[in-house]
Amino acid sequence: MARPSHQTISLVLTQDLFDEISKLVPPIAAAMALETKIEDQHIKQKILLVGEKEIVTVTELKIEKFTMENMKMPLQDGHLSVAIHGIKVQVSCNVKALGAKLGKVTVDLAMDLTAVVKLLAGEHGVLKVDVDQVTPAVTFFDTQIGTGFGGDILESVTDAFNNTIKKTIAASVVKPVDDALTQGLDSVLGRPLNIEGQVSTVGYRFDVAFLGQPVIKPAGVTINLGVDTTVKVVPKAQ
Repeated sequence: MARPSHQTISLVLTQDLFDEISKLVPPIAAAMALETKIEDQHIKQKILLVGEKEIVTVTELKIEKFTMENMKMPLQDGHLSVAIHGIKVQVSCNVKALGAKLGKVTVDLAMDLTAVVKLLAGEHGVLKVDVDQVTPAVTFFDTQIGTGFGGDILESVTDAFNNTIKKTIAASVVKPVDDALTQGLDSVLGRPLNIEGQVSTVGYRFDVAFLGQPVIKPAGVTINLGVDTTVKVVPKAQ
């Protein structure tokens, strides 16, 4: 026997929930960042009378330290506005310049990051998280690279190293932060809402579907759900 019905449920997720979810992101991002693999960098430059030549080789790049000071995710009209301040990383690497080994070099970098998050209706009552417009801004960069060279050669090597490594590290930090933000939200919000169970000889199933897209406002995220209920009597085993 089946007895379908249809009801509407309206949920409102307020800012407090997203403030709590924000606490998940820094430790997830740190764990991911420390496991991030950064590709070796082969920096080439045109040299007078020689042509293009690899002047700096950077290998064994590794994020040694990662911290995030502050993250906020306020609700705006139509989206969540993510602002992360004080991402600090320390990266170690081995450097060769013009074939000469310079040994291990430490790079310190700090950056801020902004992003836009939208929540979309998925199947089976599962919210989909869309992270977009991820924009990093480097606020600090420092390294000490002793080359044993002087004059124009030193300046050329240092500039080539700094310009490339700054971009490489910033790009390498963006991915784990982006992934942590997406997975943190998914872990809390992206759970199927369908429910199935049995009490005594009665089996039941609640099939949940979104009635339109979530509406995001500063006051909260409103989600309208339709529920189809199926009830079935399971005969007792003889």
